[in-house]
Amino acid sequence: MSTRNAVIVRDLIKIYKIGNIEVQALRGLNVNVRKGEMVAIIGVSGSGKSTLLNIIGGLDKATAGSVKVFDTDLTGMNVSDLVNFRRETVGHVFQNMNLIPTLTAAENIELPMAALGIKADERNKRVTELLGVVGMLNRKDHKPGELSGGEQQRIALA
Repeated sequence: MSTRNAVIVRDLIKIYKIGNIEVQALRGLNVNVRKGEMVAIIGVSGSGKSTLLNIIGGLDKATAGSVKVFDTDLTGMNVSDLVNFRRETVGHVFQNMNLIPTLTAAENIELPMAALGIKADERNKRVTELLGVVGMLNRKDHKPGELSGGEQQRIALA
């Protein structure tokens, strides 16, 4: 893959099977996203936007076609390789944010770092830095239920 491309999607097909019914969510989709390029994916509800992002993010597998993200071909990856890809390469902000309600904003940001074995002093430094980047330093001790939807989304991004 050229260093100019961050994402290459070729002839992507995704079919969901619900009993005997097949629903084709993606039909031969082709996409190129260049490094540094900003792209908006728009469409009506049920048009395949989340399906596409889940496949690019390694959360779901395509029925057919190929996906490359930063020189990594996701097409034939097994579950373990996809877990490593997600951990090391992509970030995914879910519609419902998936923040843990009993943890503070800072603790929600710190938790994945602890799971990766990052030392406490480095975690604290990174958490403070990330809270600053998203403009939430003053809300670091608040739990998700005490934050607005937009604030929760910024914590999820951090």
